[in-house]
Parts: sequence; C-alpha cells; structure tokens
Amino acid sequence: MTVNDQDLTGLEIDILRLESYRWKQDGAKMQRFRDLHPSVTEVGYYRLLNRLLDDERALRHNPGLVNRLRAARQGHVEASGRPP
Repeated sequence: MTVNDQDLTGLEIDILRLESYRWKQDGAKMQRFRDLHPSVTEVGYYRLLNRLLDDERALRHNPGLVNRLRAARQGHVEASGRPP
C-alpha cells in the first residue's frame, strides 16, 4: 500500500486512510476526520480529496484506492451532465 509515506503529508495520508474504510454509519467518516483535524471543514476535506485524486503521489501511495475513487468521481461527473 505505501511506497513512501514521506511523499504525502499527514493530513493527506489521513484522508486516504479514511476513504479506504467502508463506513457503516452516516456521518462517521466526517466525525472521525473532525476528531483528527478539527480546523478543516467538510468542504475543505472534499477539496483536498479531489486534489489528491489528481496527485501522482497519492496514486503511488495507494493505487487501487485512488483508481477506485477516480472512477467513482468520473461516474458522478457523467451522471450530473457536468463537464469534467
């Protein structure tokens, strides 16, 4: 899973780690994130996540997760009719 954790910040690693879990309760992921990083808003989390999905460091860190999230993001864009 990890090529070189020093390539990513602790915040970026936490985001990828949280995205790798299958959360059973609504809101559990964001609550855990707020516990870890109280100064980052939910909007900020998703902005950072979207940037990470386009970042080669994240792809090297966890290629399976990043490719899965990229495919999900692309599916949402296509379903909404918005240009990528």
